[in-house]
Amino acid sequence: MNEFRQVDAVKLRACVTDLFHSVGVPKEEAAIISDCLVEADLTGVDSHGITRIGVYVDHMEKGGFAKIHKIDVVQESESAIFLDANGALGFVSSKKAMELAIEKARKTGAAVAAIRNSNHYGAAAYFTKMAANENMIAFSCTNGQPAIAPWGGTEPYSGTNPFSISFPTKGDPVVLDMASSVVARGKVILAERKDAEIPLGWALDKQGHPTTNAKDAIAGSMFPFGGVKGYAIALAVDILSAVLTGSNSGTYIPEFTNGACSQNIGQFFIVIDIARFVGVEDFLNGMEQLKSDIKGTNKIEGVEKICLPGEPEFDKRRQRAREGVPVSTVVYDDLHRLCNKYNIPFDISKE
Repeated sequence: MNEFRQVDAVKLRACVTDLFHSVGVPKEEAAIISDCLVEADLTGVDSHGITRIGVYVDHMEKGGFAKIHKIDVVQESESAIFLDANGALGFVSSKKAMELAIEKARKTGAAVAAIRNSNHYGAAAYFTKMAANENMIAFSCTNGQPAIAPWGGTEPYSGTNPFSISFPTKGDPVVLDMASSVVARGKVILAERKDAEIPLGWALDKQGHPTTNAKDAIAGSMFPFGGVKGYAIALAVDILSAVLTGSNSGTYIPEFTNGACSQNIGQFFIVIDIARFVGVEDFLNGMEQLKSDIKGTNKIEGVEKICLPGEPEFDKRRQRAREGVPVSTVVYDDLHRLCNKYNIPFDISKE
C-alpha cells in the first residue's frame, strides 16, 4: 500500500490558503499561514507542515485561536518592539515582528522584537531566513506546552522550545533550526497519527523510562538533546519567550488538545545588521571561506559530502519543488475532508 501521495506545492499553497480563508481568516493572513506550512513540507520538516492544519482549524472553530490577526504594539523604541498577538496563531505576528526588527536593525545596527499572547508559529527558520535574505543575521525562538522534564525529573515542564539562527552567504544561508529536545515533538505526534513506533532515545514514558511507543511518549516527556544541556537551553528559551513577555510557560500553558483555549505563549527575535560590523562584502567572503574549509575536511568512509546547517533542507526544497511534496495518506485524507467540509476544490496532485 502506498503510504504517500505526491502533491504540487503551488496547488497546495492555494488550497490551504482557501481553506483558512473559508474558516474565517482574512485572505492575506491565510496566505501567510499557508506559506509557512507548505515551506515546512517543502524543506522536509513535515512535522511542522500541513499535518497541523486539522488542529489549527479545530482551535479556530472552537474559539481557542483568533481568526483575525489583530496585532497591537505594547511598547516600542528605536531598537525594540513588543507586540500582542491577541490570541491568534503566531505565523502572521511573527512575520510582522521580523519585518519590523529588520527595519529597525537597518537604522540602529541591531534590534529585538518580542510577542505575547500568541500561539504556535511553526518552523522557527521561516522567520530567521527572512533576515538572512536581507544580508542580516537573525535569531528566533518560541516556547510551548510542557514536553521536557527538568533534568532528573519525570514531569514535563519546558516545551521542546525550538530556536533558529540564520547567517547569509553568497548562496543559500546557513540555517540552524532545532528543538531543545532530541527531535521536535511534532515528529512524535506524526508517528502517533501513523500508528508507527519512534526510535529509542527520542522520548520517555510517564515513569521516566525510554520508550518507542508514540502514545506513551506523548503522555510522558521528550528527551532533551545533549542531556542536561538541552534542558538548560529549553529553560533559557522559556525565559526569553515567556518570562520576558509575560506569556504562559510550563504547566500554565493549556493543553494543545483543548481547542477552546489560547495557549498565550511568546516569541522572541533578534536581528543584527552585518553592515555595522565587518561589512556585508567581507562577511560574505568570510562565509565562503568557512564553507570551503568545512567542505574540504576529510570525510568519514561512506560519507558523500559534508553539509552545513540548513543545506539538506535547501536540497530537499529544490527536489520537492520539482518532483512534488510527499504527503502521508493520513494527512492527505484529513486535508481532503476539511476541504469538503468548507466546500474547497481539492486538486493538489502533482501531474
